[in-house]
Amino acid sequence: MRETDAEIDSGGVQEATRSSEFESVSTRRYSVAPDEPLDVAVVYAVAASKGVDPMGLDEPLNGAIDADALRQLFASAGDSLTARFVLDGCEVSIVDGGDDVIVSTR
Repeated sequence: MRETDAEIDSGGVQEATRSSEFESVSTRRYSVAPDEPLDVAVVYAVAASKGVDPMGLDEPLNGAIDADALRQLFASAGDSLTARFVLDGCEVSIVDGGDDVIVSTR
């Protein structure tokens, strides 16, 4: 997995609890290596975004999505396939047919 330098749009204006407070959203994009299993890349991307060891995540991947089904789905996917789910409080988007993982944290 390699983090790219591309800037990612965080989806627009964030809702504020008070007029002077805004939620901070961090969004990072990771490239999945050709020989790297997609489920492993997702776990490492979320851990890197949170600044923790992959074993330090509070929620296992299978608590959010079926890892076997995810691998099978993207194994024969075209570039237009995307998937979105929440893992350990992070929004995860798998894009470009599984070539990239985008992680948004609050």
